[in-house]
Amino acid sequence: MPFLGNTPSQGFTNSVTKDDFNPNGSTTAFTLSKASNTNNIEVYVGNVRQEPTSAYSVSGTTLTMTEAPATGTNFYVMHESGSSAISLTPAAGTSVPGAFSVSGALTTAGFTSTGIDDNATSNAITIDANENVGIGVTPETDWHSGADALQLGTGASIYGDTTATGNQISANARATAGSSLNGYKYISTDKASTYHQYDGVHNFRVAASGSADAAIVWTTAMTIANTGSISISGGVTAPVGGWVNIRRPDNNIIVETRSFDTSGQYHLACRTAANAVVGGISVSGSTTNHLTSSDYRLKTDVQPMTGATARVKLLKPCNFEWIVDGTRMDGFLAHEAQEVVPESVQGTKDAMRNETDQEGNVTSVPDMQGIDQSKLVPLLVKTIQELEARITALEDA
Repeated sequence: MPFLGNTPSQGFTNSVTKDDFNPNGSTTAFTLSKASNTNNIEVYVGNVRQEPTSAYSVSGTTLTMTEAPATGTNFYVMHESGSSAISLTPAAGTSVPGAFSVSGALTTAGFTSTGIDDNATSNAITIDANENVGIGVTPETDWHSGADALQLGTGASIYGDTTATGNQISANARATAGSSLNGYKYISTDKASTYHQYDGVHNFRVAASGSADAAIVWTTAMTIANTGSISISGGVTAPVGGWVNIRRPDNNIIVETRSFDTSGQYHLACRTAANAVVGGISVSGSTTNHLTSSDYRLKTDVQPMTGATARVKLLKPCNFEWIVDGTRMDGFLAHEAQEVVPESVQGTKDAMRNETDQEGNVTSVPDMQGIDQSKLVPLLVKTIQELEARITALEDA
């Protein structure tokens, strides 16, 4: 006899089995093909489903009817899985059309979908009672109630505030007390870092290594304000300690730095490929020094300068107008100064260089020369000394 209801989709079988019996009008006890209970079988007499408990009872493999079914009556029992599980065995290339729901456990074998399969040897995804999700891990139990968290493996996490406009991506950190910076704990024993967006502000924070479940003390490494200002190792609004601020030009300051204490410090240090400092900008007290390396230990074959006055006469100081904005000033043409003091100028007269745009187009553009006028100072000092000697000689004559 066919099953009542919808038959399984083509290519699938289910775990429902059927026992058929031949009643004789007097027998009330029948032996089932497998042990069961009243919740896992359906009993039909004359194709009418019988009421559990009142019409029959089950003990192991024995079905006992309250009244003996009449002779010749169509009498059968439908068995469901004892665990309320559904087992689908698809033929190759078949699929489950539409949607289906399961009450109880659902076990899959050989299940595949686009990007998903059942090859994991343990739980791949866990959703806890607080609706926090763990991938490859069970979510920590003390996530703050105001956070919806996604925990990835043993260290990474992503969470969003359920009542505010903030979210966070962290390594080895979890929020246990809302948005307070004091409300974070290490997931495992290691260093921690986090990227936090809140109210339009981006904060990048780091923490030294700590023990699992210990409180985290954050150091703000960089902040990007909603105005576009950037602060490195400090806060845009109220920085403490040493920091670098890169700002929008609303206060005529593009880049500013701050010392971390009252000692003299390099705010910019220039190093060679061998990591040796060869210059920079230092701050000490109320002064700023623009430095280039000049230690005697870096030099050899030191000789007095000669002919400085004659070389100064070759320099061609001039007054000129800048093409870009029309301002006038005194100075030098780089290639002319280069002929007299080569070390004061960088680049070559009339040089060109190639520039490549985002589309890969190459354009030849001028490679402008630059001048460091401080390199002219030794020549000027020596010239003054030579002139002073000549004046002294004339005065003593």
